[in-house]
Amino acid sequence: MEGPWKIIAKTLFEALNSPLRTWAGQRVVEAFIGVKRTYVELEDGWCGVSLTPLWRRDRPRYPLRLLEETPRSLVRRIERERNSYIAALAIAAVNAATAAWLASTKTAQVRVLRRDQSLLSVLGVERGDYVVVLGYMRGIALDAKKLGARVLVSDFSKELLHRAELDGFPTIPGDSARILEEIEKASVVIFSGSSLLDAEHTIEEIRAAHSARLRLLVGATSSFHPLIAGKLGFNALAGIWIDSRVCPKVKSYIASGLGLRSVKRSRIISWLWTTKLA
Repeated sequence: MEGPWKIIAKTLFEALNSPLRTWAGQRVVEAFIGVKRTYVELEDGWCGVSLTPLWRRDRPRYPLRLLEETPRSLVRRIERERNSYIAALAIAAVNAATAAWLASTKTAQVRVLRRDQSLLSVLGVERGDYVVVLGYMRGIALDAKKLGARVLVSDFSKELLHRAELDGFPTIPGDSARILEEIEKASVVIFSGSSLLDAEHTIEEIRAAHSARLRLLVGATSSFHPLIAGKLGFNALAGIWIDSRVCPKVKSYIASGLGLRSVKRSRIISWLWTTKLA
């Protein structure tokens, strides 16, 4: 059986070798690991971001020489080095290539979401559903609760688990053996895009979720080509598209430790893909 990091890398390669091949060999011109997010910009000006996996202790201890890299070479390093920070850089680079693809194609089978739309309502989450949220996303969890679902939150961060508990949600630590049992019972399993940076746990969790009606991957980290989500076993993907014209601002905010909310929202668009749209 293939190891978890190999599965992640192989799936990213499938997208780079087919729909994203135009950008797979583009040179990285800006890249850094920020205190909250990781940023990568390609030579044509498109950029992508990923959460920085601060909860992981495998930060590289050597110069990365990032400006010699391409999306394809960064993904190759995931399989070789099995490192969460390398994965964050590689996924951010694939997200940048996806942003370019979305801007250039007329066949992207994604749906643009309005700011006032409930993602989970669009996806049919309803009263009586048992929803397991992997990686605490407050807005998502509260939305599920508002729709009448029963919600369980799991995270590796003690701080985020505490926040979830303050918000009234039952929690399980991310490294608990119980989480797989709960996933198997859930009708809806929602993965934070950053969960892919914990490949060892996440691949096992995706397998446990195979019978869930909705297997959703969501967040800025997972703003990549839908082919990747589908191949990994998800039937829905929600990401963001960053207009290349605001990449300098995005870079500045991330370098300062800020989030993306400070960027003009008309230049960052939320989108949704499901197997029903494919």
